[in-house]
Amino acid sequence: MIKIINVNDNNFNKEVISNKGIVVVDCWATRSEVCRFNAPVVYETAKAYKSIKFVKLNIEENPYTVSNNNIKMAPCVIIYKKGNIEEIILGVTDRKYLAQKIGQANNIVRK
Repeated sequence: MIKIINVNDNNFNKEVISNKGIVVVDCWATRSEVCRFNAPVVYETAKAYKSIKFVKLNIEENPYTVSNNNIKMAPCVIIYKKGNIEEIILGVTDRKYLAQKIGQANNIVRK
C-alpha cells in the first residue's frame, strides 16, 4: 500500500524541505472540485515511484507554507529536489506528464 502523508505548516520543512531526495507535493483545496481529479493521478504515479516521497498539502489550512512556497492556486503539483523547487505543474495533470517531470527531476527516464 502506498502511503501519501498530509503535510502542514508544522511539518512541511521536516517532510519536504529537509528531504535530501525527490518529494512530490500535491497541493489541493476542499473548495476546488478539480482538485479531486489530481488525487488518483498522484496516487497511481506514487505506486510506480516507491523510492520517491509523495505528500499532500491542503492550501486552505496552511497559509504559512503556501506563502513561503509561492503557491498561487490549486490544484498544483510541486516537485522538490533536495529541498528546492524543481517543477511546478499548475492545474490538473495526467500520470504520463507527472511521471515525465519526476523522471527529469530524478535524472531518469521512465515510460
